[in-house]
Amino acid sequence: MTVEELLDQCRRDYLDDYTEMVSGSDDQLFRDSSLVRWFNEAERKICRETLGLVSIGADTAFTQITLATGVSDYAVDPRIIRILSARPSDTVYDLSRATYNNIRETQARYGSQDYFDVNSAQTATPGRPSWYATDVATNKIRFFPTPSSVENALVINLRAAHYPATKMSADSLSASPEIPEQYHHLLPLYAAAKALSSPNVDSELRSAARAFAQDFTAELRDVRRGVLLENMAYPGFKFGGWANDGS
Repeated sequence: MTVEELLDQCRRDYLDDYTEMVSGSDDQLFRDSSLVRWFNEAERKICRETLGLVSIGADTAFTQITLATGVSDYAVDPRIIRILSARPSDTVYDLSRATYNNIRETQARYGSQDYFDVNSAQTATPGRPSWYATDVATNKIRFFPTPSSVENALVINLRAAHYPATKMSADSLSASPEIPEQYHHLLPLYAAAKALSSPNVDSELRSAARAFAQDFTAELRDVRRGVLLENMAYPGFKFGGWANDGS
């Protein structure tokens, strides 16, 4: 659906504020810009709750990271909700996911005799990253080992669940939401709930707003369940190794 179609559905099916006049402007209580702003809010909620909008590598401008010599930490675009995997562009193998505690530098890791001496210098050897962690800091990803000059300019393709790359606008009525089309009907429902809960709306309409909000929450729960089922993988076993280890 386009933004124009979403606005039309919201006004005709939920708000009932769209009266076509013989002359003069249409009788609209809510501005297009307000409704579109709520469309954007709903789309972000759907993305956050379902992780249903996923891009890989060059699919978007923010799902690739270029390594630099001696740099272990890189900024992650705030539109990314969760990094699902990371893969160097020159291989078919994903990096292993770790936590900060797994890859942090400690003298014990290297069997140093000066483990209890905090003044003892210890340097980890740079090399090709095998691990990554996303809990180092907000909107940061850390690779381990730290890239050496050999890995300089190597691109890491992220597979990431994210918010929409661009927001919808009342000035671009032909644009469409980025979430899958089967979820578009939730946007007018959410916008209607927000519109009818405004302070200048009478109490009877506010009760309708509460009903719309409950419907949105219930349908969002169904969407989340559907996404989980769609992406669920069943465990497999075989004698002599794991079912998916290629042996």
